[in-house]
Amino acid sequence: MSEALSASVRFEDHFGPIVPGGTEPSTQRSSPAQQHVERRRDLVEHMRRCVIKATMVKERATKVELWDSYRAARTEAIALLADSVSEIADGPLLRSV
Repeated sequence: MSEALSASVRFEDHFGPIVPGGTEPSTQRSSPAQQHVERRRDLVEHMRRCVIKATMVKERATKVELWDSYRAARTEAIALLADSVSEIADGPLLRSV
């Protein structure tokens, strides 16, 4: 139980509060970390759609285009993840709750 709580606290410390239903109040401005999370979420959804379409389509040129789009999104997502990890690593190691 304590492990789940500490993981939840760490997530909220790094990415902000968890909002039920995926909606945020319009008055709250998103932090750069939150923007990275949202952008990675969009990229993951794009990659998922590309893979599904590429496995269903018959035309070779379309398959190549979809897989190229998938690779570009994956590269961007990995770069965003690396930026997030470096920001977290630069922060304090211990926080009081």
